[in-house]
Amino acid sequence: ELFPRAALDFYTRWNLEEKITDEEIDAYKTPERGGAQGDYRRGMRRKIANAVDCLRTHSNSKRASIPIPFTDSGSETIDWRDQGQTKCCRELYLDSHP
Repeated sequence: ELFPRAALDFYTRWNLEEKITDEEIDAYKTPERGGAQGDYRRGMRRKIANAVDCLRTHSNSKRASIPIPFTDSGSETIDWRDQGQTKCCRELYLDSHP
């Protein structure tokens, strides 16, 4: 299995910029699991806050986006109000209702 539960836990904490150990990096961060392309964590909490702000403002919006994998250009500074940044995105649909 490419992403056992422990690896998913690691990447969740990694991408949310939480503390992780060198041992965890050695155990779970592999080229098969994305390598450098899998490192889009810079500004992730800000990206999530931007998407939440969008949905709180317009609950049916299609502009609530978390850009991946651009780490330097546009990604960390995304603004849901900017149509140029949000009109061409990959989509992942999530159900926020339990």
